[in-house]
Amino acid sequence: MKNWIQKIGIGTVQFGLDYGIANERGKVPINEVAEILKVAQHFGISLLDTARAYGESEQVLGQVLKMEKASFQIVSKMAAQSISPKKDVETSLLALGCQKLYGYLLHDFNDFEKNPALWKEMQDLKVANQVEKVGFSLYYPSQLIQLFEQNLSFDLLQVPYNLFDRRFEPYFEQLKVQGVEIHVRSVFLQGLFLMPLEKISPHFAPIREKLATLAALTKEAGISKAAIPLWFALQNPHLNKVLLGLSGIADLKQNLALIETFDAHKTWFQNLHLNSLQEDNEDIILPFRWKT
Repeated sequence: MKNWIQKIGIGTVQFGLDYGIANERGKVPINEVAEILKVAQHFGISLLDTARAYGESEQVLGQVLKMEKASFQIVSKMAAQSISPKKDVETSLLALGCQKLYGYLLHDFNDFEKNPALWKEMQDLKVANQVEKVGFSLYYPSQLIQLFEQNLSFDLLQVPYNLFDRRFEPYFEQLKVQGVEIHVRSVFLQGLFLMPLEKISPHFAPIREKLATLAALTKEAGISKAAIPLWFALQNPHLNKVLLGLSGIADLKQNLALIETFDAHKTWFQNLHLNSLQEDNEDIILPFRWKT
């Protein structure tokens, strides 16, 4: 499944912030970030996803990339309420120690709605050869529909996608036809899929039965709780990158091992009825609305 490994991108928010409902370690130490990037490069993982909003993530990546003399495609995102994409990109490039970003996304759609001129400035960054691809990081399909209605041409889109949250799935084929590169995040729903049921907050009572079903399936097959969510995302043919947040090197090694073991479980996995897990309750599928 080498092609699946190449579909992985590394989300780096935990390199700069304490992040994730299941993260008990805090930020990843810089020496472990270096180990993660070494292993990633060895296996052919080529993309890192970061943002100006991810604390010290860009600075940490810049230090490690310089130290290891490593090269990755890097996607970053504009700071919220920014008035100058150009200055933001220059700040990111300086922190990362590189000449050009692979991708640059508008992180907060509200900024675009308030100031549509930001989009022209982002396109100018391509002309200036500081960015290869520009696009949007979205939370709601209504935002994507708005972009379609404006006939806006963009190169790259990042959206949430997982066993529960499949709201953007109906648009994937259309996006591919239009030549848009699709990156998905929140594959493990900030680690909710991986948590022991006894540690689940009462906020998640509406989907406790679904989480119990997932736990039972993985126990039956003798595999990690991460397997089904990971395989679900990777098997979608329309996706270019599946972004995985990591709390440490062990997470990366486990995910790589799960990809290698997929063939042994392929028939079992394909016979699962995963559509029944889809969830429309936004208090569940949107982490910023969690009450935990």
